[in-house]
Order: sequence, then C-alpha cells, then structure tokens
Amino acid sequence: MILDKAGWHISQSLKLNDNIRLMHLAPYSPELNPVELLWREVRRKYFHNKIFANLDEVENNLQIALASYHFNKQAVKSLSNGFLPY
Repeated sequence: MILDKAGWHISQSLKLNDNIRLMHLAPYSPELNPVELLWREVRRKYFHNKIFANLDEVENNLQIALASYHFNKQAVKSLSNGFLPY
C-alpha cells in the first residue's frame, strides 16, 4: 500500500498483516499521489478566482465539484492514468 507521510500514516502502533507492506511517497511529491491530482483539478475548475460570502457557499461549491466527479467516472480515471490498473 502506498501512502504519503501524514501523521496517521506513520504511526508505530499500527498493526499490519504479514501480506501488507507499506511504502511511503517521497516528501513534497504531490504529483505522485493521484488524490492530489483530483484536488488540483477541483481547485482549478471550481474555486479559481471565486470569492465566497460564507463557509456555506464554499461547502456547496465543493459538493457540486465532488458530485461532478462522482457522476463522471471517466474524468477520475483520466486523472489517475498511470496510477490505477484499469
């Protein structure tokens, strides 16, 4: 399993089965993490040059953005091209 080095990913108290090996990404390498590519696209397409009056507007905009990717599986696959085997 490939993980970034978030604090909860490097806990020494984590118990793993023998058939699981953890591999951590290099520091400061968001280009190697497909989730980061999704967040970059969400920021670029749904948050660029926008001013929100309150947090509710931000949350609503994020819901719209994530729903668009939920209903467009091909867009997610294209972002993860080279990361996922399908």
